[in-house]
Amino acid sequence: MVLVQVIFNSIVLLPYVIVFITTFYLPSDNFNFFLLILSINLHTVALASPFYIYVCVSKRFRQQFKHVFYTLHVNRWRQPNQVLPEIPNISINMVN
Repeated sequence: MVLVQVIFNSIVLLPYVIVFITTFYLPSDNFNFFLLILSINLHTVALASPFYIYVCVSKRFRQQFKHVFYTLHVNRWRQPNQVLPEIPNISINMVN
């Protein structure tokens, strides 16, 4: 998993490094600014990618994600709608 993440990060961050270095040597124009913005967006993807990489690569991580998402979060909202609380039937004979 870590190897996949290292390869993915190096591929995604390489354009950012290239564009950042070339901004010092090339005159700034709209195209270079566009490339810089595009590479910053790729950099943001690299920061959000570990979750998706682990979900794709690790079977145990997928199982745990399904467990947490479905059993803890989705089933929490599947409780029956109860407008008024149930009032227990108390007879007079019970209260002495």
